[in-house]
Amino acid sequence: SNYRANESEQTMTNKDMAKRRMHKVEGETFCFEQHITLGVRRNATSTIQVFFRIIQNVLYIAYIGEHLDVSST
Repeated sequence: SNYRANESEQTMTNKDMAKRRMHKVEGETFCFEQHITLGVRRNATSTIQVFFRIIQNVLYIAYIGEHLDVSST
């Protein structure tokens, strides 16, 4: 497993990639960059990512699924 506090600047400056990390929480849009990757990044059948954010002491999970695209892929 692998924890990342944020995404690379190249990933976040890519409009489509950044959009995949934007999620609404109670009507307000937040960027979810913190994530854990379980498995091998380039193997969709055995890898998942979990993107999350703590907002006002509440843990929100915005995405669980295949590895999202990043600037290096």
